[in-house]
Amino acid sequence: ACLTDLRTGYSFNIHIQAVGDHLDVEPLTSADTSIMCLIYNVSSPSSIDYHRRPVILTTSNGYNFACSIYGQPHGAQDITDNQYDGQFCVHFLNSKTHSTQHVDPDHAAAINEAVALIQSKGGTVYTSL
Repeated sequence: ACLTDLRTGYSFNIHIQAVGDHLDVEPLTSADTSIMCLIYNVSSPSSIDYHRRPVILTTSNGYNFACSIYGQPHGAQDITDNQYDGQFCVHFLNSKTHSTQHVDPDHAAAINEAVALIQSKGGTVYTSL
């Protein structure tokens, strides 16, 4: 899948590790990690914080989903040569966090921002898988 940050317009590819209350993902390549760093305006992934960002997830069959990410590396990783130590989370409408099993209001706000940005440009977007 591909994520596009709606504030910067930058896109990068992801590897999906797990699907549950939300997606656990990681950048596919080191080039994708570099783009993530550009999005967060940092020099290394370890400097990325938990700030939520409105993004569009585009599937391999062309569906677009409004969602929210926070890019802070945490947890396990599948890919060892992407210069990203761990995973990050992608939340959709009504996705829940691991720790609280509640909808995170900051993710909800970023998803609403994503929907508004896409609709303002006349685009169609889904809000849940």
